[in-house]
This record gives sequence, C-alpha cells and structure tokens, in this order.
Amino acid sequence: MCSESCSPKRVMVFTVAVNYYDKVFSQNISSQRNYASRCGYEYYCFSTDRWLDKTVAAWLKIALINEWLARDYDYVMFIDADCFVAADTPRFECVLKTHKHVYLAKGFSGRVNSGMMILRNSKESKGLIWKLLVNCESRVAGADWGENGHVIYYTNNQPWLEVLDRCWNNNTFLDMSDFIRHYCAGTPFRERYPFQLMEQYYYTLLKLRLKYRRVLLRIGGMWGKRKPLNLKAQLVAEMDLFQQSIDSKKA
Repeated sequence: MCSESCSPKRVMVFTVAVNYYDKVFSQNISSQRNYASRCGYEYYCFSTDRWLDKTVAAWLKIALINEWLARDYDYVMFIDADCFVAADTPRFECVLKTHKHVYLAKGFSGRVNSGMMILRNSKESKGLIWKLLVNCESRVAGADWGENGHVIYYTNNQPWLEVLDRCWNNNTFLDMSDFIRHYCAGTPFRERYPFQLMEQYYYTLLKLRLKYRRVLLRIGGMWGKRKPLNLKAQLVAEMDLFQQSIDSKKA
C-alpha cells in the first residue's frame, strides 16, 4: 500500500541513451517506456547522433533532472539506459515518505548508486542538484567514476535521503527477484544481458569505437594535443540544444 497518496501527479521518467546506448539497450528502454505508460507517467529518452564524451554523457542525467524540476514536474525518476524495468514493478509512490525527498538504492560497492534516482520537486532536491552541477568539475573524497562519486558525497548522511531496497536498482545479486535490474558495466550483470541480434551488433560497434578513441587519445596525449574537458560548458551547450528541441515540438 502506498505511503503517499497515489492521486495523479505530474511525473517525468527519463533516461539518457547516447553513444549507441539507445540501440544497444533497446529492450531496456522499451521496458521503461512501458512502465511509465502503465503508471500514467510521462517518459523521455534523451538520445543524439552526436558522439559525446563519456563524462559529459554521465553528467547529463543531473543536468536533465535540473531541467525537469524547473519545468515543474512533481517528481522526476531517472533510470539508466542499461536498466530493465520488470512488468510487475509497482508505482514508485509506494515507497515515498513524507519527509524524504531523494530516493536511491545501494549498488555493488555498498554505496548509493545513481543508476536509478527518484526526486521530489522540493528545495532539498533542487539544492542537491545545484551542488552537484556547481561542483561537477571539482574532486570529491573517495570519488567514484563520473557523477556517481559526487552523488555519494553530497547525499551522505542527509536526513532527506531515503535508501531504498536494492530491488529498485539491483546490480549486485543475480538471483534476486527485482523490479529494476541494472546491467551495469564492470559487474556480472552486463555479461548476462540478453542481447538481441541488432543490440549485439551495436554493442560490438560501440566497443570497437571506444577502443579506437582510446588509441587516438593516447596519440593525442603523446603529441600534446589533448584538450582538457570543459564539462560545465559542454553541459550548458547540450541543455541549450535540448531546450530548443523540446520547445520546437511544443510550437
């Protein structure tokens, strides 16, 4: 039974599927879209034909959460593109608590994992997202890769954080009966993903392209041509393009 009223609210469920992820994990994206449709939520898959730096791709979720909150959604739910949502997954309102504003589950590291995030539109959630974006280019203690280390750092011991059961973002236990199964890179789950033929094709293409880019980056580094990443500027540029795209569809 839901701990908060299940009356209709304006909810955005979204994912970021760039650098072939929309094709590699098409089954996952379909499962997310089906979940949103069944629950009466809006759904958005952010994808682009442009190749994005992996750090920019990782941080886009935070910039997009900021955008959806600014567009007055009551709740925003982010789900990584490599997450599959089971058909029996309940409405997330069933885990909401009155004094909690951000909802995460722990990953295989034993710390919270940003592969699934639920945020209430509140000053607490907006404050967290603001801190993350302002400090995205700064190092944090014990930082994990991408934005996840910052999420761990800025949510640690916060009274407004609710740590959910791992069934809401399971990248740890292969035999668990879960709602959201996270086929996370670097875990046994990625090897267990049931790739369809075209997904496997694009996954192979993705790995080859990443290998090729690593070679080019090493060569560029040897010749002193590798430019430092201006993360904030790239996020702003991506959000400008996103806003233009969204607003043009409404026109």
